[in-house]
Amino acid sequence: MFTWIRVVILAASFMGASLASQAEQPPIPATLQVYCEPRPPFSYLQPDGQVGGLGTVLVRAILEQAGFKGQFQLLPWARAVHMTLSHPNALIYDIVRSKQREHQYVWIGTPLLPPTEEWLYRQIGNESIAPRSVAEVRASYSVCVLRNNITEEILLNDGFEPGKNLIEADSLNDCIQLVKTHALSLLADVRFFRDPGADSKIHPGMEAILMLPADSDQQIHAYLAANRDSSPQIIDRLQKAFKQLQASGQLEQTLRQFEQDYIHSHN
Repeated sequence: MFTWIRVVILAASFMGASLASQAEQPPIPATLQVYCEPRPPFSYLQPDGQVGGLGTVLVRAILEQAGFKGQFQLLPWARAVHMTLSHPNALIYDIVRSKQREHQYVWIGTPLLPPTEEWLYRQIGNESIAPRSVAEVRASYSVCVLRNNITEEILLNDGFEPGKNLIEADSLNDCIQLVKTHALSLLADVRFFRDPGADSKIHPGMEAILMLPADSDQQIHAYLAANRDSSPQIIDRLQKAFKQLQASGQLEQTLRQFEQDYIHSHN
């Protein structure tokens, strides 16, 4: 009889500990903080004050499928990274998956977009700047990059030196102005569109002249990622939502429709 009493007491203790553990877990939020930088056409502030863009549309669809709302905020890239890494359950998009970043985030699904290319841009018509190779750029020119951007990682891995031939800026517009005023020679950035007309809407006054060769292990893909200390339930719901939308073809359909609408509206 005493043995059974001990069993009952132990069972009650385990149940109490389990319930207490569950009670200590914070509730799953209905709205998630989502960060990015202003990067048309991927993410930008619309006239109505809402965050729009191709990446934003895709991420909203994933959140909705997972049963969440998103509080989107556009910040300089370094700040967006800091906020995501500092807050569990925070998300960041338009982030390239690299060896340096692999273990800093939880990566949601597969890339949001097809592979992108990194190019060097000069001011339109400035024929005096005409490097034939990245080695020539490294030896003779100065390049502006966005702080903590994947393009910066590529150039650092290729031997560029911060403060010497590689200058950081907080925004794409800052880089463009530095090149236009001849303070720096070139801008290094992702090229979303091969069409020069569409690309000029993202890099006004600039022209792409040389593609940067990426490391063979470097995947130049834009992802949705989460703080690595995020709730497992949230991560699971997001992963399942991504797979469902991908399997249904909705993500691909959204991508193609946005590209057509964006190019048409900017012609």
